[in-house]
Amino acid sequence: AWLSTLLDVIDFVPVRILESEVLPIFTTKAEISKPVKVRLSSCRVLGRLAALLPNPVVTKDVLPVIISLCQDVTAEVRATICRELPNTGKHLSQEDSNMYLITCLVDLSNDEECSVREAVIQAVAQLLQYFPATSMKYTVIPMVKKIFEQSIKNEDFTIIEVARMFGLYCINLKNHLSVDDKDWFLNHYVHLSQLNSTTKRKANKCMPADTSEDEILKQRFSTCRQQCAYNFPAMVLFSSDLKSEHLTSLVNVLLNLSSDSFLLVRKSIASGFHEILKLQPKWLPVLRDEFIKFLKDENEVVLEGFIPNIHESLSTLTTYCKGFNSEKSDCRREIAQALLICEEMLFNSFNWRLYSEFLSQLELLPQYFPSELVNEKFVPLLFQRINCCRTLPSRLAATKIVLLIMVNESQIKQKLKLKNKILELCSNSNFYTRMMFIRAMSLLLDISPKLLKEFFLINLISMTEDKVPNIRLAVCKIIPKLKLLALEPYNHELLAAIESSVHKLKEEKEKDVLEQIRTMTTELDALGNNNVKMLDFGCDSFNSNDKSCSKNTNVGRGKLLPKPIPQPSFLTPTTSRYNPKITFSNSSLKKVLHTSPGKYPSKRVGDTLNDATFIVDAGVHLPNSVELNTTSLNFSTKSETKEISSISKKTAISYFTQLDSRSSKLNQTIPTTPRPVHRLSSCTINNGDINSNVTHRDEVKKR
Repeated sequence: AWLSTLLDVIDFVPVRILESEVLPIFTTKAEISKPVKVRLSSCRVLGRLAALLPNPVVTKDVLPVIISLCQDVTAEVRATICRELPNTGKHLSQEDSNMYLITCLVDLSNDEECSVREAVIQAVAQLLQYFPATSMKYTVIPMVKKIFEQSIKNEDFTIIEVARMFGLYCINLKNHLSVDDKDWFLNHYVHLSQLNSTTKRKANKCMPADTSEDEILKQRFSTCRQQCAYNFPAMVLFSSDLKSEHLTSLVNVLLNLSSDSFLLVRKSIASGFHEILKLQPKWLPVLRDEFIKFLKDENEVVLEGFIPNIHESLSTLTTYCKGFNSEKSDCRREIAQALLICEEMLFNSFNWRLYSEFLSQLELLPQYFPSELVNEKFVPLLFQRINCCRTLPSRLAATKIVLLIMVNESQIKQKLKLKNKILELCSNSNFYTRMMFIRAMSLLLDISPKLLKEFFLINLISMTEDKVPNIRLAVCKIIPKLKLLALEPYNHELLAAIESSVHKLKEEKEKDVLEQIRTMTTELDALGNNNVKMLDFGCDSFNSNDKSCSKNTNVGRGKLLPKPIPQPSFLTPTTSRYNPKITFSNSSLKKVLHTSPGKYPSKRVGDTLNDATFIVDAGVHLPNSVELNTTSLNFSTKSETKEISSISKKTAISYFTQLDSRSSKLNQTIPTTPRPVHRLSSCTINNGDINSNVTHRDEVKKR
């Protein structure tokens, strides 16, 4: 534990402390007289110190100790210090590398212990980029070839490490190899990829066959082929400039590995199949058949490696394969049929995550296949999966594909068919299907807001009246985004529909839905548009920043809101119901304008009478007198008067006439119970101007 802690924090220790206190301790622990475990700990720490200390200190104090450990009598110590050599070589000059590291590596490569030679294979692979070209040509490459030949000949466990590092060696040594050397590496790779339990090996005829040894060799060779499959893209890149016969041998390796009996071998080659397509487009006729074969593989282990890169493989096939792009070719139908077979197999399996991943790879299906083929083969199947698939991620993935197909569909007729099929989800009697429609609209909002606005917005808003609370709750969550969509660009009809749906939600009784309605209202208010304000259950929301009268209204500020929703405010008096003159206290008027009775939000209308848009009585017809509810109002006793801003007589009479027709409809709904009132005096209209004054009376009478 102490050693692990030191290795974790050693990067944060000052160099001065490392040099003066830590280095002497582990230099002492590296002595041959110390126990093996102590020397092993010294190997690990010295490797880290070589990467942190200055080069002069490393060359003088650390490297001699490392070289002595490379010559330790214990193989485990030699293997451990060999794995630390890459940390040392990264910070040494080329001269020091030649002088110290290469000498140590050559000695260790001839070690009799397999574990030491395995450590040498790992260390050299990481140090190749630090060796000078001369050393690479005359020392490193011969050493590597010798190690590989010895491992392949002995068939010991170092052969697995050779197969694992083979691609890295070939890529890093490519620029330093001659044509003959490249042939040598390629031939040995082919040999490694063909190792199996039936490979002819030298055997002692006098000794009986050892079953356990055969099983070990079988497992070792299977792992070796798996590593060769992993390195196949690197070998394709390595042999790109070789003759065609070498490429033919690699094609045969590909065919053998993709048909291997060991599952992990097929999975490894399938995982890098998209890279092979990009590196060798000339092989596409063969690779296309292998692509179809992998899609039809019945083992999920193989498909787990192949499916995550299907979209890249399809993209490459559509780009390079001439037969695939030909309208007369059956290539597309063959690949489409293979995709459908793979989909059917995964749908019937229990691996729903893999099935969802497969569907997500088909999102760009319209780009890979013609519209007719997609609508014929995939669309009916996708709608079936949307309705009957067991897991939600799979249904969402299928829904997204359908939406993308509709967005990319060029034929209006076919697009309308898809629209009608999607709208069937909205009217379905199944709750889960209707909820899927809402989720589909959330996806479409990100994919194509224009299409949502054109085809589905009204249907989505109408679901606020659904009988299931969860449906209404889900719609409430998306309404703020829908309003923003209707504002940009401005659409009066959609805004009116949204406002009407919000107004109807005031009758909601479910607790969770009510909570979401409050959140929704807050989000709607936060949108803050200058032209349109959302109604809060029938209450007008005025723009306090706009002081000017709108051209669309006869009196007042802002646009007229939809008529079906009554204004919960006092209406302007008309000449047919009042005496010629009215007198108000100015301070009382301010209190009327600044007070928000009941549940309506407080809105500042104006500080002066010029800003006032109405003097009202809620549109109720009160014969012979005007009565104001004074329950929540305190009028000032001091009379302060001010003229109302003048408007044309014709405009005022027109506006009052409209209010008369509206208020007559409200007379039937006004309760007749007595209420405290405040008597008002007369009102006059002179020369097109309204001059009104309000006088406070102390007497309050009951009707």
